[in-house]
Amino acid sequence: MSSSTPTFDVNAMMRRSQTRVWKTLEVEPEFIISVADTQNILGKAARSKMNFVILNVDLVASTKLSMTLPLDRLTMMIQAFNQEMSLIVKEFGGFILKYV
Repeated sequence: MSSSTPTFDVNAMMRRSQTRVWKTLEVEPEFIISVADTQNILGKAARSKMNFVILNVDLVASTKLSMTLPLDRLTMMIQAFNQEMSLIVKEFGGFILKYV
């Protein structure tokens, strides 16, 4: 590994992520991701060719969760998950263009 290659501690990122998600689940989630950066990227991309990487992230057992959890709890869990995934994508210089 050369000295110019950045190192990445997956375990540390997972611990930070888990801590944030648990804190979010203790209270009502507040979506804190701004769409301004995304709108800016889309505005630039509309008039040029750009390379994109598509990332699909899934919440494991979400179908089972949707059948067993009360709607308010499921909604809170999905909001916390979406926020956390958005924070991680942004941490690596990415942008969220769409939630499905």
